[in-house]
Amino acid sequence: MIKKLVFTMIIVAMLTGCATHKEAPEIPVASKSNEYSCEAGDILTIGKVIVSTEPEQAVLRLGREEYALSRVRSASGAKYANQKVIWWSKGKEATLQFEGIDELLKCNLK
Repeated sequence: MIKKLVFTMIIVAMLTGCATHKEAPEIPVASKSNEYSCEAGDILTIGKVIVSTEPEQAVLRLGREEYALSRVRSASGAKYANQKVIWWSKGKEATLQFEGIDELLKCNLK
């Protein structure tokens, strides 16, 4: 129970502007954007995660926060990361992980 509460508090803090990040690069209009809903069990649901992708970069938008991510090698699917966030998608499913948090957020394409 304590672990779930701490996890929720960390994610909420990150989404309200306590996380530091780089300015997101401009993504061309032709880029592909998808909206996901993410959750960690029954603890936390993030209703709107927008990911704009190009072959070598992505911008992950969570509320007012934007994270610029670079494509990294993966066995399957598309994986993008920076020092704070890892986004890994395949088909209609994806996972989102923040630095220092072991639990993954499971995401589904809306």
